[in-house]
Amino acid sequence: MIVFLNFDNIGEYEMGSPVTNVWDDSQPPGPKFASAAWLTHDANQWPQGYKPVGHRTETIDLNLPIKKQLRRINGTPVVLILLPIYIHDINDGSDTLHKLIKVFEPFPQVNFMFSNTWDLGHYEHSGFNAVDYILDSVKDIDSERLNFSLCNKYIIDAVKSKRPDVYAKFMSVYFNRIKHFNKQPPEHNADKRSKHFLCLNNLEKKHRTFIVDRMPPESSYVSYLEKGIALQQGVTLSQNDLSQWQDSLPLNYYNDSYINVVNETMHEYDVRSVIERDGEHLSMQGHVTEKSLKPIYFRQMFLISGIAGANNLMRDLGFKLFDNFIDYSFDNEPDPLLRLKKLYVEIKRLTDINISNIHDYYNSEECQSIIEHNLAVYDTHCFNPTQDLLTKYNAEYIAPPEFKL
Repeated sequence: MIVFLNFDNIGEYEMGSPVTNVWDDSQPPGPKFASAAWLTHDANQWPQGYKPVGHRTETIDLNLPIKKQLRRINGTPVVLILLPIYIHDINDGSDTLHKLIKVFEPFPQVNFMFSNTWDLGHYEHSGFNAVDYILDSVKDIDSERLNFSLCNKYIIDAVKSKRPDVYAKFMSVYFNRIKHFNKQPPEHNADKRSKHFLCLNNLEKKHRTFIVDRMPPESSYVSYLEKGIALQQGVTLSQNDLSQWQDSLPLNYYNDSYINVVNETMHEYDVRSVIERDGEHLSMQGHVTEKSLKPIYFRQMFLISGIAGANNLMRDLGFKLFDNFIDYSFDNEPDPLLRLKKLYVEIKRLTDINISNIHDYYNSEECQSIIEHNLAVYDTHCFNPTQDLLTKYNAEYIAPPEFKL
């Protein structure tokens, strides 16, 4: 059994009051230490019977002797560290991360897990390199005690490059979650469809408004829930209806449109989302959400409105783009507003293509081979991190029947 450690008094231990690791206008991002919820950032949102299982948590008081507290824990303890979006926030005057690592360093039965669903939006921020900071904090920890399961591919690549001896794996909760609620992707539907585009949106964001306002009404299915625009009339969806608006998807709209215009969460509308190095524009944000993954699972072509390089990130994850049919050159534009304008030019070009020609390409061997390839790659990103830990540390666990991946 894997036991994850929570901290009863972490707010009083060198870092002040704990704050959320998910962006919230009411408080700045910052460090948060919590239990493992692999398939979503908030396990409490799961419907009854679906809450992730496979571990238990024990509370540690950092102001009391650690050895005595560990003695009563039956299992393999793992210190789960949920990182804030901006890791430099815990590079504080008290050097909190380093001190926490030092607390558990003398206890070889305690292992370390760096994980989150919204971790490390970018790993270089104003000259602060988060990867180097984290690796420096664990430089004296044996590699077998270290685990990195992060949803930023470029962070994982950097960790593997600098510390190849540790377990480091790209993990996005959304691969598992979509599949969990939709056990099998739909079969290929060769029927002619009525719309060029599907564009699904929930919370209001500037870049989404820019695109939604320019989607051709006669050629598009568009939702924008926070603005009261819904496809499924008579159904009131909210942020709390996670299994409905994110996971239980309106398949009839997917099957009646060809191209998914994805308005991702991160866009950096007001600031540049890239850094310049040796004259080359580089995006450090390797994070992807369910918005980019749903069209893959539900057999659509796609183009993503997100950070610079959002579409190239999909290629870096092993997916193929539809670049013989869609012009993704807007993806390379570092200026956020100009990138949106270039994307709109491509949407306009695609709108002007006769839907019969889009239908023919969609059903072509080339397009369907890309879709099949992407589905196969999708499956490679589905795994159970708890099971990985159990295997690594020779612990036993039998999943209950309601929790199968």
